[in-house]
Amino acid sequence: YGAAGRANTLLNYCGISTQYLDYIVDESPSRQDRFTPGTNIPIVKPSKKDLKADYILILAWNYQEQIVEKCRKSGYKGELIIPLPKVEVV
Repeated sequence: YGAAGRANTLLNYCGISTQYLDYIVDESPSRQDRFTPGTNIPIVKPSKKDLKADYILILAWNYQEQIVEKCRKSGYKGELIIPLPKVEVV
């Protein structure tokens, strides 16, 4: 969740590509229907199918409270992984 520049830096540094992530959800229309530089992960708009995932990696960790709240209110029951500043699973 979140395709900001800082997220792309983390993905490239850690070698995370489509081998690990099928896609990245981002609410910004200007980022949707594009791919992350270097890792070529598709960026898509949020949809109901995201609620079926076992895990969501929050790449916009500076907005983690808002994203966690939004996911829970929409009915997401899985686990949310927050990579920074300290790895957490909520």
